[in-house]
Amino acid sequence: MKIGIVDYKDCNILSIYSSIINLGEKVDILTSYKDLKKYDMLVLPGVGAAKNAMTYLKKEGFFESILEFNQKQKKILGICLGMQIFGKKLYENGETDGFGFFNANVVELGKKNSNLKTHIGWKKIIIEKKDSYINLKNNLSFYFCHSYYMDFIDRNDPCIIGNIELKEKIPVIIKNKNIIGVQFHPEKSQTNGINFFKNFIDKKLYDF
Repeated sequence: MKIGIVDYKDCNILSIYSSIINLGEKVDILTSYKDLKKYDMLVLPGVGAAKNAMTYLKKEGFFESILEFNQKQKKILGICLGMQIFGKKLYENGETDGFGFFNANVVELGKKNSNLKTHIGWKKIIIEKKDSYINLKNNLSFYFCHSYYMDFIDRNDPCIIGNIELKEKIPVIIKNKNIIGVQFHPEKSQTNGINFFKNFIDKKLYDF
């Protein structure tokens, strides 16, 4: 199994790299789009601004290569910002188009749901898909740090696996076939995060 972490120069890589290495897996940090075809699983990290990330991915050839990676039904995990760029329209640091893998736009937390501008800290996840593998991990807490979130056009979208409560439900685990996105940071979530990475690598997160 070959795992690659995409480096788009404005993201949190080393802690993700260390988490996967510590599980005994081989993982590489990818700085060229030409390398993606060599890998079986791809991680898009978090931290950074959406528009900057998309500008870099398109400029450096990653955008089209990630679309091709997805078309081959290879496993993709997006973390925080890496999840948000899976949406359609992104409004962080200016408006831009995302990958469009999910029918959702990325908007500021304070715009619709509360006066909360930034959500930082540990939060329990509410699992909506009762038949999912991750239901075995229901009510576990993970670490969050974000000011934007995925605002789904349909709040009952079957792609939404888990939510958190911030005045209203905020999607924090989403899945569309071979793609999984999480708003939290598993690399900063101690034992719960380690188990999450293990289940991703073992492909158990896709078994529903």
